[in-house]
Amino acid sequence: MKLDSSEIEKTKSDVSQKLADKFSSKGGFASQLRKNKHKLPKTVVADAAIIEEAEHNLRHPKLRKRVDAQQVSNAKRRILTAADQVEVQPNDYQGVMVGWVGLVLAKLMGAAALIFGGGYYLGLY
Repeated sequence: MKLDSSEIEKTKSDVSQKLADKFSSKGGFASQLRKNKHKLPKTVVADAAIIEEAEHNLRHPKLRKRVDAQQVSNAKRRILTAADQVEVQPNDYQGVMVGWVGLVLAKLMGAAALIFGGGYYLGLY
């Protein structure tokens, strides 16, 4: 199977689109992998290097013979499978805000109780 640069670009855009959909981040192939590599298995970096190397080798007339289409398609498949298997935890900003507001209110109520209790003890109320 002969591989050309348009197929490599399609592979990179497919992987980039999958990572953007999964992790809600923007950017191209390299920036998507750089942003999300801590969320993905370590083998994804090696598979991405295979795709990048294939793209580089396709530009060179003599190195073009070294590009293995099967290896590139396997790397793409492994990256997409790894992205599917990762579970993304949703951001819980609302829960954090409710907890923070509750903490502030509890501290204010404690301070008010201390002030009124001290005033009652001193006979001011």
